[in-house]
Amino acid sequence: MPSSEWFYVQDRQKVGPVSKEQIRSLFEDGTISGDDLVWTQGMSEWKPASQVQARFAAPVTASPPPPRPPEENLEPAIDMAAPVTTDETAAAYDVGEGLGIERKYAPSEEQEYAHFGLRLAAIIIDYFIVVPLNLLVIVPGYVFVVAMFSTQGEFGEPQLSAVGGLLALMLNLLSAVIPWLYFARQESGIKMATIGKRVVGIQVLDTDGYPVSFWRATGRYFAKIISAIPCSIGFLFPLFTPKKQALHDMIASCVVVRAK
Repeated sequence: MPSSEWFYVQDRQKVGPVSKEQIRSLFEDGTISGDDLVWTQGMSEWKPASQVQARFAAPVTASPPPPRPPEENLEPAIDMAAPVTTDETAAAYDVGEGLGIERKYAPSEEQEYAHFGLRLAAIIIDYFIVVPLNLLVIVPGYVFVVAMFSTQGEFGEPQLSAVGGLLALMLNLLSAVIPWLYFARQESGIKMATIGKRVVGIQVLDTDGYPVSFWRATGRYFAKIISAIPCSIGFLFPLFTPKKQALHDMIASCVVVRAK
């Protein structure tokens, strides 16, 4: 992903990518305020535009050097203060477009992919959160259903069975929705990571280095069903794939990287 491509958030919606010139113009005309969140590759999280304005500000044009003195036999002066430009620094300057952006933000930099141990630790932490949360919502519902069947009340037995069956179906659906939203909303959010991933310092991006959308995060979550068949072997793919991707990462075109 070119480092000059930006995203911003307005009305709780992620907008982009836009060019660096566009993000600067939007900021200058007030369309993007200083408090609106923005992001580009190399930033570990979304930040207010006012904090990263220097990244998309217009480059400062240096004044031209003074003309050469007319003396014919003047020995060429050596400017000892002038920096020596190598191919490497020139490349970094071109990438940063004269804004003083550090080389680590250059798009040529390879991401450090998260190894299996970090991913395993993150999922354990996440499920210590998701499972109790699910039980907190689902168990009272099932207690209510059982209580309905134990006392018929004003309902006849056929009507009671229908109502109880419908409630049980809704509780089963809810038990699937809670973990889906937990993972998809957080991995497509500002931090690009669930609570477990944030604890161990990893985040989810697409294979081009962009933050993932909610629907891509949703696809990644449900693709874990395929990773679990057979014997959860798809979850072991990070042990031997070049980008340490699990099978569901490959299906959703995502990577899990170390947060910077």
